[in-house]
Amino acid sequence: MFPSASIGIGIVWKGNGLTIDDAFQIIAVAQYWYTLLYNKKLYTASFEQFLYDALIKKVVGSIAIQWIDSADIFLYSGSPCIMILNGVWYSFPISGKITPICISMAWLLDTVEVPIVNQLRKLGPIGCRDHHTECVLQLAGVPCYFSGCICSIIEQGYYKYLSLFKSTTTELCDNSTLFTDLFQPISLAYEQLYLMAQNPTPFRTSNLNVFIAARALGMPVTYIGMKESRNLLLLDKAIHEPYLMRKSILAILDCATLISPTT
Repeated sequence: MFPSASIGIGIVWKGNGLTIDDAFQIIAVAQYWYTLLYNKKLYTASFEQFLYDALIKKVVGSIAIQWIDSADIFLYSGSPCIMILNGVWYSFPISGKITPICISMAWLLDTVEVPIVNQLRKLGPIGCRDHHTECVLQLAGVPCYFSGCICSIIEQGYYKYLSLFKSTTTELCDNSTLFTDLFQPISLAYEQLYLMAQNPTPFRTSNLNVFIAARALGMPVTYIGMKESRNLLLLDKAIHEPYLMRKSILAILDCATLISPTT
């Protein structure tokens, strides 16, 4: 079973400019790990405390948290960790120190080079965030399926408190750059989710991650952004089947975390 004291949790983040909407995906990933550890009685505090500990202490309970810049993931040489590989990707393989769960992945390019195809086949089936990624990988012969966005697992009940993220002093972090680039966007995203959960009034947004999170929370929300062809299936599922997308992603994640890294 993992994660464990010897195999930590890796969370990927975009170090060259993390936005609040990117932070929504990070919070969704953290929510999954929190639920897993809480249910196994390996962490007993609130989700807000979990996220705060992960950012500030980089340890939750006895399990280390590795915050890995997406630009460094290919050469990562730190402690072994398991990582949900959501987000946008353009190359492989990643570091052998990382045990990946390939779900809610978006492929940036319109083609996949043969060496990368071989790597993705080893990791497949790949859970694709959007229809474009699914089509590109299918054409390349990579086992894959439409999984949807990781933000669909965001749920009511986790965002009850808002106190730990109100501090804005750099003294909280051991690195001021980390505070600026990572803590602040996640703090603002957590606050937005907290407010959405407490006051589920109708609103409009052009941000796809915000829209999917709001639909996952059961909120009356209208998407007014550009409807790219790659995201049409994702939008349709978020509008009509948000709970089915959540159920599917959670089932896949639960199955993956039951597998021993030695098998």
